[in-house]
Amino acid sequence: MRTRLMLLAAALLFALAGCNGPSATTVNISAAGSANMNGGAPVKLKVFYLKSAGNFASADFFALFNKGSETLGDNLLGTDDIQMVPGRTANKSRSLATEPTAVGIVAAFRDIGGAKFLAVRRISPGQENNLKVIVSGNSVSIR
Repeated sequence: MRTRLMLLAAALLFALAGCNGPSATTVNISAAGSANMNGGAPVKLKVFYLKSAGNFASADFFALFNKGSETLGDNLLGTDDIQMVPGRTANKSRSLATEPTAVGIVAAFRDIGGAKFLAVRRISPGQENNLKVIVSGNSVSIR
């Protein structure tokens, strides 16, 4: 009888071990602004956590910056804002229970017409992702 109880308890433990849901996805962003970014003026970055990169990369600045949730629909899992000051760094960390596959950044430069205001990068769902965002001149990039 005791052996049966031990076997039953072991089987129950193994069964419960498989019940864990997917691991959270963590995104750590380290953003660096060069001294010459945006003509020496601050820049607001909007961070988008996405199910896929698809419609983000083809959207226009104003649609994303002002109406991101309408523009991206259910592809958008969340957003964060980062205020960048020339020559400084800023950090942001976020953990998401849902599984994003991409992170997009939109930078609000003074002269949007000639700027590279958008960057997107694929990430690994269920893992810790460390991203470096570079803001230089009128350009934003993710490494």
